[in-house]
Amino acid sequence: MNIGIDFDGVLTDFVAVALYQMLKTRSVSHKDCKSFNLWECDFNITKKEYRNWFNNIESTPFFWANLPMLCTQEDIDNINKVSRHHSVYGITDTPGGDAIHQRNLWLFNNGVEDVSVIPTRHKAEIILSLNIEAMLDDSPQQLSSIANRLDIKLYHPIYPYTMKCAGDGVTSITDYLTRLGVI
Repeated sequence: MNIGIDFDGVLTDFVAVALYQMLKTRSVSHKDCKSFNLWECDFNITKKEYRNWFNNIESTPFFWANLPMLCTQEDIDNINKVSRHHSVYGITDTPGGDAIHQRNLWLFNNGVEDVSVIPTRHKAEIILSLNIEAMLDDSPQQLSSIANRLDIKLYHPIYPYTMKCAGDGVTSITDYLTRLGVI
């Protein structure tokens, strides 16, 4: 089975670090944010300010490699078990020239073995081209795009902002892999 797992919001805690940087670099308040979901934050910033903020993130050395782990050690152990018999892809919306290197470094530093990193802005196309049969993602936009274009097993973490999203909610990566019947 070919299995997809998103990085940010599933494996890594991008949101907390990015929100901290937004609050630190701009005179906004945490009250501008309805939840710890960046999609629900209203910082009232221009596209140019957003690009500058994201460029600052991308220019931070090893930003993507040093994100804190959001999953558990049990999840990592189960990913490693599954990847011995199935193809597991870490599909990320992370842009930039060294995204693969930094994501591979994150995997290595956190003990994840044999996961192929695929950076893309167009997850549905990658999922189709790699014949991925199941995907775990937390992005409402990506979940909608995948659900509208592909007939695959689609899952999302149970977060307040994913409750109305396409796919089935799971409590963890281990829950996801269990539902797929691969552990």
